[in-house]
This record gives sequence, structure tokens and C-alpha cells, in this order.
Amino acid sequence: MTATSMMKDPVGAEVHRKALENLANDMGLTLVRTSGSPSTTDAKDFSTCLLDASGEPLAMSSSMLAHSASSLLGTNAVIDALAAAGQTPRPGDGWLVNDPHRCGALHQADVGVVTPIFRTDQGDDLVGWAFSNVHLLDVGGSGVSGIAPSALSMYEEGLRLPAVRAIRDNRLDEVWAGYIAANVRAPEAAMNDIRSMLAANNTGVQTMRRIIDAYGAERHHEFAGIGKDLTENLLRARIASLPDGRYESVEFIEFDGHGVDRLVEVRAAVIVDGSDLRFELRGDPQVDAFVNSGRGSSYGSVMVTILTMLGYGDLPYNAGVWRPLHIDLGEPGSVINPTEPAPVSLGHAEAGTRVTTAVRQALNQALALSADPVVRSRVAGIPNDSTNIAGLFGVADSGAPAVLFYMDGAAGLGGPAQTVGDGQDAFGMSMMSGCGMPDAELYESTDPVLFLWRRLHVNSAGPGQTRGGLGTDRAYVLRGADSVSGFNTTVLRERPAVGTGGGAPASAGNQYPVRQSGVDELMARGVQPLSVEQLAGEIDMIRAKDGRFTLYRHDTFRTIGGGGSGLGDPLLRDPEAVGRDVYDGYLTRGHAEAAYGVVTGDDGVVDTAATVERREQIRARRLGVPPAVPLRPPADPGVSVRPDESHWRCGHCRHPLCDRDGDWRAEGTVTHVEPVADWAAAREMAVYARTAEPRILVTEHYCPNCAAALHTDVLPEGVTYASPRLAPAATMETVR
Repeated sequence: MTATSMMKDPVGAEVHRKALENLANDMGLTLVRTSGSPSTTDAKDFSTCLLDASGEPLAMSSSMLAHSASSLLGTNAVIDALAAAGQTPRPGDGWLVNDPHRCGALHQADVGVVTPIFRTDQGDDLVGWAFSNVHLLDVGGSGVSGIAPSALSMYEEGLRLPAVRAIRDNRLDEVWAGYIAANVRAPEAAMNDIRSMLAANNTGVQTMRRIIDAYGAERHHEFAGIGKDLTENLLRARIASLPDGRYESVEFIEFDGHGVDRLVEVRAAVIVDGSDLRFELRGDPQVDAFVNSGRGSSYGSVMVTILTMLGYGDLPYNAGVWRPLHIDLGEPGSVINPTEPAPVSLGHAEAGTRVTTAVRQALNQALALSADPVVRSRVAGIPNDSTNIAGLFGVADSGAPAVLFYMDGAAGLGGPAQTVGDGQDAFGMSMMSGCGMPDAELYESTDPVLFLWRRLHVNSAGPGQTRGGLGTDRAYVLRGADSVSGFNTTVLRERPAVGTGGGAPASAGNQYPVRQSGVDELMARGVQPLSVEQLAGEIDMIRAKDGRFTLYRHDTFRTIGGGGSGLGDPLLRDPEAVGRDVYDGYLTRGHAEAAYGVVTGDDGVVDTAATVERREQIRARRLGVPPAVPLRPPADPGVSVRPDESHWRCGHCRHPLCDRDGDWRAEGTVTHVEPVADWAAAREMAVYARTAEPRILVTEHYCPNCAAALHTDVLPEGVTYASPRLAPAATMETVR
């Protein structure tokens, strides 16, 4: 039916698809225009989605790509609950969903509203569902905004709403409204955001009726099916261009919140099987900490990678995206497939982002070998998928409650280097595709703080032929309150984003207070403090995860966002591009020389002869002897190794590294190993030095013939993973 219909009316099918997409966007506009929360209006931490009557997605407007899973699972939780109770929805009904264990929410602070869509107000013919999701400023529990580093179970993390029918006749039930308001720190903001989501869903209901009236029910359902099929076919074609095989990676959660500093493992294997992608995800046993990732978070973290690496702007989101994907989370009870009562309040930014990064690293290996040059060009560095935030609550001098929860720490992160250019500065988490940073003046107008600086962080980008994006550096001083207390969490400060295809890791993030920083005294003398070195107080290097953190009057709080990693050997970067970065203040001269082998003056002007000499010195140091051949760019940017019928070969000089069935990283390269913090310091970069065992090491892999940088691992001592294992048919000819 769909293929024939598409041939008959391709324009009609596309116009219908755009109508649904525009409707999802209109729902988002309604949400922004009716919400007063900066996390919604400015940071854009929300999503809106349309689904058909069976619960299959039709379209989504999302600044949060991971909500692709929470909207799907949350709506189906409502459908399943109704079926189990033998009930049916009515026009004007609405459900609240935020339970990560039962409803697929990323975490408890992500509250969703699910509304049925009927053809008429009389309740005949259920045609779909509208879903809206907002990060509420607070949902109670032991941590501000429902993020609770000190929680040992989900019972300490805030309200859980497992498909609660709290809306009747398009109005939030007064009893439920009173109950929610009594249990959160910012009741007015919470109630307004819930009503804003209801308004967004009402936009979806009314406009969907008009769309169906215009097309007719039969034609609407037919075109919706065509849209799903076309999306599926397009994604399958891209997957089919990848060589069949198994591609692996490993990531680690850093957690020191309960007194024991531990690294929690997450592994990913991506199996390409024709036009299907299979994901085998495994994690260490679940822990009594907020880092566990519920099913919605883990599924959504996989989808983030698919949409950003294989979607790239022209793949419409609907149920067709899910059909070629087969996600195996392993046995229940792990950090990526936890069971109740495991705490999960930051699981999407902890175990979830480790899933995203592990899958991205594994998929990069497959993309590099694609038979399609467009797909191959999607090889990229790794973004700094982390979150460096604090949620603090207190009473301002005015007597008003003060809630300090700034999403900048999730948005101000460096993006991945691309084959076509450098990574985006202040890119943010990859799941936050449309999120941003509110103006500092907005924070200052409502909160007892003064921002001292907010800028790009020097030397934070991962070096490469194309470099990663820079992270941000910001600081504010508490001036209008005696103290505020709550939590702080830094996701990645010991393991930075890892480079791709010979690209280098980036700087990591961190955050800490400067106690009694003397800002008022400096400003009284006419000095505007613009660096930590100007402040009078002492740096308090706090734990990365702390549920009982207090900031006092005159303390300054600094947050540094990590950078995105590089792509390709840094010695292949255009020296003039390095010089421009030095001139613009993005890189220091010392970093330019140590990381890129580029010698410049303070003005960024490149000393060409000194640069050539320095780069040859770096190449000789890599091997211990001068290389046998010159360093040449690979045939495709970022593709540092290639297989043929018998061997894995260097992508730069075609030197054989090992047999085709071997592990080219373990068998065929010259390696250099050192602690990651030392590696970073030698390049004037910043990575926090881990003090507990195991050590975290950088292992750089070089071609023994041309000294090209082929790959860099950043792993705990003693940990490894397998290089790609290709099916017999995947030869050099099929992947060129």
C-alpha cells in the first residue's frame, strides 16, 4: 500500500509529514510562550511529541534528543495502564509521568504530560496521543531539582508519578496540584510548567483534528505509515553501507559521592548485520547512587547517537527510526538496566551519557569503513558528554526563596571535531541538541548572585587535524544571601573526551568554590575580577559528587566545561589555523607547540621553519627513531586504518599493521603510555589527577612506519577492548 501510494502522491505524503512536524514544533512554541522557567524558555530543556493511537511516534520537536525514548515509553505506560485496568481514556484526560523505572523518564525531574487525541470532544475515534516533557525546577526529595547525589535509593530522590491520571476536563486536579505543590521547593514554577505542558498538548489535540479533517482519517493513517516506512528505508540504507562486523568500546562512570572513589564500567558492542544494528550494552552491577540509567535513559542514549551520526538533519523522526535497531541491555540489575529501588536521578547524565559515548566510539569504527563516502564523512571526534552543575537552595536577603540551578554546565561543553571542520564551541551534551545558556543577566535579575565571567576555556579543545570545540569557563559570587545549600556534581573530570582517528583527547571539566573570595573589596577598588588568580580566597577542591554542599556569602563558584575531542593527527593541522587560534586567545603558544608542533609568536604568526623542525622532532619522539617515510594525510579525513583481504593497514602510508583477523591496536602499533593528568599538563591542558586506584592512562598508538597518530585510548590501568572484527566479506574493496 505505502509504496504504491507514495508513487501516486509523493508530494501529498511529504506535505502531510511536514504538517505533523510543524505541529510538534507548534506544541513546543506553546510550551515556551506559556512557561516562565528559564530552564524551559531559555535553556530549552523540553520536548513535545505526537504519537498515533497505538503509541508509535509520528513527529517530535525536541531540544532533548533522549526524550525520543521517554516520550515513547511514557505514552505506552499510559496505554498499558489503561489496558490493565480495563479502562479507556476520555477527551480532556491527562496523565503525569516521571517514573524512570516504570514510565521511561530520564530522571524524576523530567515530568511528562500525556493527553489522548480524539476526532471530536465526544470521545469517538481515538487517533493519537500528545506528549510534552519539561525539566521542572524541583520535584522534591533530598536534592534540588530532583538530583540527589546523597540518595541511596529512589525513595530519597523526589516525587514519582507512574502514569497518574491527574488531569480531567483539561484541568489539573486540585488535589493533585496541592499534593505536588506541597512537596517541591518551587511550587509556583512547577505548577506553571505542568499547565504549560497541558497547553502544549491542547495545541496538539486541536491542530491534529484539523489535519485529519483536511486529509480524512484513512488518508491520514496511510500517509503516516508512508512516513514511517520512508524513514526506516533511509536509515536501513545507511546501515547497509557499513561492513558487517562487531565494533566495541568501553566507558566509565566516575563516582566518589559515598566516600569510596570508584570507576563503574559500561561496555558497548555495535553489531552490523545487513541493514540492522544490534546493540549489546553491559554494565557493572547497579550501585546505591544516582548514576544508574533507567530503561528510557539507556534507550534514549542509543537514539541520541543514531540521530546525530546517521540522521544528520534529513532523517525525519518517527517510529521508522526504531525499526532497524535492536537494543539488548543485558540482565536486569546493572547500572544501565537497574531495578527498583536503585537511585536514578542523574542516570541520564552518568550511565546514560556513558552509553552514548561508548556507542558513538564503536559506531565511529564502523562509519570509518562505510562504502558510502557521505556516511564515511560522518566520522567525528567525541563531544564532552557530561554535566557540571550545582543545585542550591536558600533564602535571599529579600526573604524570597532562592533556587540556583543553572543548565550552563550541561550546555557549555565542547563539541566533536568533524571531517569538514572544527567542533562547535559551547556545543553542550549531544542529547541536548537545541538547548542553550540563558543570559547571565537573567540569573542576576532573579537570584542572589553576580556573574564574574563566562567565556570559552583556553586549551580545552582536543587537538587534531580538525580540533574539538572549546568548553566554557564561568564563575559567579554569592552576594544576596547568607548561604545556599544543595548538591554539586561533576560528571567527567578524570577521563576527558577521547579522540578519533588519531585525534587527541580534550581537557576535562571541573568545578569548585573559592571561599571568601574578596570580590566586594576588589570591586570597591575598581577592579573587575576576571580570573581565579585575582581572587583573595582559597580554592576548595570539593568532591566531584556531593549531596551536602554549601556556598556562603562572598564565596565564588567556578564551573569549567570540558572540550570536545579532536579528529585526525594533530601534526596534520594547518599551522595557520593553529596560529589564528593563538591570536584569538583559544590556545596558548605552549599548547600550540606541544600539541600541534606549531611555533608562533604572541600575535599568532607562524614560524614556518621552526614548525617544520618541531613536527619532525615530535614524529621521531613517537617512534624513538626518525620515521621511514613522510607523514601524509589519510585518503579520508579521520580514517586512520583500513582493512584489505589480508591485513589491517595504516590509512596514511598503507603499512601493514597486523593480520586482518588480528587486533591492530594491540599487535601493530608503537605505543606511548602515561597518566592522563601528566599527558594533559605537558600540553597546558587540564585533567584532574585521580588519587585512588586504578590509575587512568593515556595510550597513544602510532604507525611504526610513518609515525602517524592512529588512535588514543584513555582507560583505567589494565582495561582494554577488542578492535573491530569484520565479517569475511568486508574487504578493502567493499569499504572504499
